[in-house]
Amino acid sequence: MLDDRPEIFDDLLGIWDSFWELNMRRVAVYEYQPISISEVAAWLDINGIDDIDARAEHLRLIGALDSAWLSYMRSNKKEK
Repeated sequence: MLDDRPEIFDDLLGIWDSFWELNMRRVAVYEYQPISISEVAAWLDINGIDDIDARAEHLRLIGALDSAWLSYMRSNKKEK
């Protein structure tokens, strides 16, 4: 199973780690809900990321990871 893990480039490890931190705090009512923009903003504030470009990149990439994760989870739910 670990052989199927994607390779995460060093410059994206921070995004990857922040996604998983936010994912652990995800709301699940009947089904998993997307990570909210306010949760990402709070994470960025707590971690002292003030640069507007870095904040925008985090938001965009975490949103993309979140969409992929939700799609994966929903497709696995249908298979059961």
